[in-house]
Amino acid sequence: MIARRLLVSGAAFLVLAVTASSHAQPIPVGTAFTYQGSLTDAGAPANGPYDFQFGLFEAATGGIPVAVLNVNGVPVNNGLFTVKLDFGQNIFTGDSRWLEISLAGTALSPRQELTPSPYALFSTVTPWTGVSGKPPGFADDVDNNDLGGITCADGEVAKWTGGVWVCGTDLDSGGDITDVTAGFGLLGGGASGSVPLAVDTAAIQNRVTGTCPPDSSISTVNPDGTVVCEIDNDSGGDITEVIAGPGLAGGAASGAATLSLPTCAAGEVLKSTGASWACATDVGPVTILSLNGFVGSIAAAPCGSCAVYVFVGPTQTVTTTGTQRLTGAAEVPLGLSGGSPQDADIGLCYRSSAVGALPINFAGADYSKHMIYPERRSYSASASVVPGADTWTIGLCVKNRSTTAAINNNDYTNGWVEVTN
Repeated sequence: MIARRLLVSGAAFLVLAVTASSHAQPIPVGTAFTYQGSLTDAGAPANGPYDFQFGLFEAATGGIPVAVLNVNGVPVNNGLFTVKLDFGQNIFTGDSRWLEISLAGTALSPRQELTPSPYALFSTVTPWTGVSGKPPGFADDVDNNDLGGITCADGEVAKWTGGVWVCGTDLDSGGDITDVTAGFGLLGGGASGSVPLAVDTAAIQNRVTGTCPPDSSISTVNPDGTVVCEIDNDSGGDITEVIAGPGLAGGAASGAATLSLPTCAAGEVLKSTGASWACATDVGPVTILSLNGFVGSIAAAPCGSCAVYVFVGPTQTVTTTGTQRLTGAAEVPLGLSGGSPQDADIGLCYRSSAVGALPINFAGADYSKHMIYPERRSYSASASVVPGADTWTIGLCVKNRSTTAAINNNDYTNGWVEVTN
């Protein structure tokens, strides 16, 4: 087992302190801070990339994290590393915080208490004369709290005379309305307070004496209560045409419009072509047509410094029609004989029976990139593809991106591939 112990060298917070300045407006420092530490791996200073998890807690032990950050691929050089952590806004609100660091799913103990820097403490007691960017009325550093010294009687308000604030009578809004009376067709009114008015619907309806025949509506109400009618030929909508889109049939530019799915023959179902829906033969549920394994040892250096994919270990041969699918998975331990970690692409590959054909990754451009280390580690791949009709060679494949290091610290390949309809 590899024993890891994280030793904190120090942590520096970036804190915005309020200070006097005659310079241009500064750029905000944001919410991120820098954390430095040292890491030992098996009793020796660690080297290489490591995946860290930083959790922020409200107590030295127990509880759930206030926030969590995953920082992967942190370079560690001779045991030392530096990371920039940003837990976002409203995390550091003045309460105590502890930082818990985890490696490979294991939390390191104890948690580290985060303490403020000296200038962060200074910002809590900054004098008024040290504040920059004050409004013009406060530029003389004197708080002219004139209103704070005025006490007015009931019914009075503070009024500005042009030079000082004094108490004065609270006059009305300046209007001269003393009463609101609801006339014919209205309800409400009053002589004080909030005065609402509303339409008397019964009175308005009493004035209308005419009616319109079916399929028509009133266009005008005359002063004597009679009405002028018109044909109601518009529902109020603005749709002028209904067009059948991909996978639908029907539509119309007038009258009632009907949309429907295409009519398929017996035994057919609707299938998407990617752009529309079309009738196609129903192949029924997915059926495993064949299942094959490939297990065995691999060559000492299966890839060298290759620029293309090569198979690692044993392979399997299968045959498919144009619509059948290949699905598989495999695992293999790989490693270097020494030196620094190197990049390599690892995946499942299929190769045509045609002469000169090269292995093709199941995942196409979405290949899986890995770091190969001097010590042997286990790597896996799984994928699915519809390759077309042919007889295929299937197996785990590797593309070594190093021009100097050979992948030659290896073990057995263990995998399988199935053909489905």
